[in-house]
Amino acid sequence: MSSELSKALNEVQIVRDFLKRADVRSALSGLNTDDLFGATYSASRAAIRLSHEIKARSLEAA
Repeated sequence: MSSELSKALNEVQIVRDFLKRADVRSALSGLNTDDLFGATYSASRAAIRLSHEIKARSLEAA
């Protein structure tokens, strides 16, 4: 299970990092900046939650 969570964390981090790139922000500049911020923020929060879950499960297994 932890392997699947790690994969999910990696995928969310890829999305978050992509959304934070300057060229992507520039290309998406015509969109509502609040929506772009919201998507980036959501990806960042999801990465944090997944990281905490992975850590908690690894502590339970130990």
